[in-house]
Amino acid sequence: MKIGITGATGFLGSHLCAVLGKAGHEVRAFGRNRGKGMALEGGGACFVAVDLRDADGLAAAFRGLDLVIHAAALSAVWGKYESFYESNVVGTENVLAACRKCGVGKLVYVSSSSVYFDFKDRFSIREEDAVAKPSPSAYTRSKLEAERRIQAATGIDWIILRPRGIFGPGDTSIIPRVLRIAQRGWFPLARKGEVLVDLTYVGNLVRVVELCLTAKAGAWNQVYNVSNGEPVATGDFFDQLVEGLGLKVRKVDTAAFLIRGAATLVELAAKGLRLGEPSITRYTAGLLCCHQTLDIAKARNLLGYAPEISISEGLRRTVRAMKGDADA
Repeated sequence: MKIGITGATGFLGSHLCAVLGKAGHEVRAFGRNRGKGMALEGGGACFVAVDLRDADGLAAAFRGLDLVIHAAALSAVWGKYESFYESNVVGTENVLAACRKCGVGKLVYVSSSSVYFDFKDRFSIREEDAVAKPSPSAYTRSKLEAERRIQAATGIDWIILRPRGIFGPGDTSIIPRVLRIAQRGWFPLARKGEVLVDLTYVGNLVRVVELCLTAKAGAWNQVYNVSNGEPVATGDFFDQLVEGLGLKVRKVDTAAFLIRGAATLVELAAKGLRLGEPSITRYTAGLLCCHQTLDIAKARNLLGYAPEISISEGLRRTVRAMKGDADA
């Protein structure tokens, strides 16, 4: 199959390129980082430097493809909505237009489970359950808008994936943020570190995308939650991470209202002084303080998804990669 992957030079995109290429698919990798693009070509992908905001460039790049995996996004907990809108909403509109123009009939879109997050405890969230109103961040709002553009599109079959907390070798979000806070020698954990969260090892998410490629007709035009299906306590995840890295970090049981209050003050200071992304925001504080787990029965039943790599094994592989182990 001839497959195009947007965001191919990113964390998830690079894993997709590697696995789908090894599976025998003809992979066309789209991104803006030419250096990383050359590395993908070394792995067998055909790299095309293109910006999602370049509608004509995308249309030229999509010619001859059978399916597009849209994994590109401006992903951050901080920033102006206009920037997220331009990248994530307008970019998605351009992807849809290029698909229609080139006769690409199938699109797999990697969205985010953050669309559900409303600063409250929520367990076993299903795809038909309410999304957060208002959205908890500019990023989340833009991802939900992009979903709506896809669902309203005509002439193309789509699958929307909502993964929760992607981590693994090359992670640029979850683990780096945890370690930035932990570098002071202590880490605040709400509710005694017993907050239950769902996470997704990147290899399991790649497996879901693989399953989409051969999904039956009834599995298309659907939204799917994706996670490891094994909720983990924040304290347990933190312990495994720092112990694996050999770090000495003291866990501090901290009242949720103190974490939220500190995040509010830090965020206000960052905005007022224009300091850039703060070490913690109200959104990330909320994630530390609230239980959130997903129901992944739909992906199991319609796509045949069965998580293959556990949280513990995923963390071991991630730690090995961080230490420079080539076999990670």
